[in-house]
Amino acid sequence: MIFAAIKNEIKDALLCFCLEQCSTYGGVAVDEVENLVNKAFEVFGKNPSGMIDPISLYRYHLYAGEQYTDEILPDDIKENGVICERCLHLGTFLANEYSNNTAKIITRGYDVVYDLDREEMLLLYRVVYSDNDVVTIYRVETEWFEDFDVTEFMLDLTVQLAAKLKQNGNIIIGEVR
Repeated sequence: MIFAAIKNEIKDALLCFCLEQCSTYGGVAVDEVENLVNKAFEVFGKNPSGMIDPISLYRYHLYAGEQYTDEILPDDIKENGVICERCLHLGTFLANEYSNNTAKIITRGYDVVYDLDREEMLLLYRVVYSDNDVVTIYRVETEWFEDFDVTEFMLDLTVQLAAKLKQNGNIIIGEVR
């Protein structure tokens, strides 16, 4: 599946998502939101061979190095926390970072994904804990993006997604592995 082949569906879902978020955080004219989304997709259209691999997204993910990750969090356990079987990860938006002057860092923010089965945008709240040895990610579906600014959001999303499309220009989307 090429990004270009479903870009109209993603564009429509993204427009609905932005309008829903804008309705909560102050009035922005519908035509302004439409213009921002249209401009973003003009940028994506400049890379017609750009593709993104669908992924399965888990509620909880852990990475503890090549030797230990599968032992600590086996696939049969991890699969119990699937949020989305097949989605396109469009962007990550960080809200805050916390650190106590050690190598331990906690960040929180959002992931925005397009669910290929439900054909809609999903907003996932994420908390990432990392230190020198382990990275853990917790995600949960949420409805509202804290302090949503549609212009800032669309600029960030455009940059992130354009980079993915450029990087994956020769990758064909297939079955989730």
